[in-house]
Amino acid sequence: MTTAFDSLFASAGFPVLLDQFGESLTYHPLVGSSREITGIVNRDPPTQYGPNDQVIKPMFTVRVHNDSTLGISSAELNDGGDEMALYERIGDASTVRVKIRVLNSQDSGVLNLALV
Repeated sequence: MTTAFDSLFASAGFPVLLDQFGESLTYHPLVGSSREITGIVNRDPPTQYGPNDQVIKPMFTVRVHNDSTLGISSAELNDGGDEMALYERIGDASTVRVKIRVLNSQDSGVLNLALV
């Protein structure tokens, strides 16, 4: 069930955060064409537990719109197959391409993804 907060954050709150803290990323789905999106990148995030209690040490976590035009739709996401290109460190000259491994969460129109 979507709350008033969820709708308001998805339409007004998250876009402001992306304007302030977002950076350009390239989403490479396993099937289909690549596209440029904007996301908030957390570099060197903490270790976490994934499905079946396996330990996952993501290189990055990324928050993007849960939308197939502005970001990545949860319906189209193929975790373990899709990839994303981004700068490993701010100021790098070229991007690295890493797998989207785990959908950490989806709430208020935002996907939180672990990349390894």
